[in-house]
Amino acid sequence: MTETERVTDKTLRAWLNTGPVDRGIGSGLTFVATAAGALKGQASWILRYRFGGAAGEKVLGRYPNLSLKDAREATRQNRARIQQGVDVAAAKRAERLKALEQVTVAALAQAWYDRHIAKTHKHPEVVLRVLRRHIEPVIDKLGVTEVRPLHIDKELTRILDAGAPTVANDALRHLFRMFHFAVKRRWAKWLAAIEEARNGSAASTQASEDAMAALAKQAQELGMGYERSGRRSCADDTHST
Repeated sequence: MTETERVTDKTLRAWLNTGPVDRGIGSGLTFVATAAGALKGQASWILRYRFGGAAGEKVLGRYPNLSLKDAREATRQNRARIQQGVDVAAAKRAERLKALEQVTVAALAQAWYDRHIAKTHKHPEVVLRVLRRHIEPVIDKLGVTEVRPLHIDKELTRILDAGAPTVANDALRHLFRMFHFAVKRRWAKWLAAIEEARNGSAASTQASEDAMAALAKQAQELGMGYERSGRRSCADDTHST
């Protein structure tokens, strides 16, 4: 029995007790934990391999959610795919990007509402009403990757034209926080990767990142514009519909 074959769950826990970890288990399977993760008894299973002469890495899962036995089986399966000519890390990224392209603004709004509004906001029904009446009818069917500053401007202009500047500020605040939530979930980074994959250039990556930054900037500028015109600031926590 080799040294790597003698690694057990007890071994993993002992490694975590000593602090940060970056230890090979065999066949490229690596047990990695940061100092913070080690304190919590958490780590990542990473498969390290070479494909086409270049180094590759794929995160297989998190420990202890993914056991040592299952991590070894996942390694065996991924190694088999690599032998068949599949870059498993690239394939995983492609699957995530495809899934992201199918995420709509409505799905983003629901995820943000469930996470940050439903259980913690003083009046969640007020926020939900703004989402349902003023945001979803216009952009809810758009994919997250399709939203541009023009869409935000069109949405807010429609509300202002209806004579509801206060609601426009509410909608703007919610939109900005929703997309900030998307950035925190790394959807903005995935957007850049989609554009790079489509156009095959580093410039396109920067362009898509600039587009997301422009979206946030325009939202801020629109909000400040409403405030300068004597209407309520988006920083106001009072809600109205």
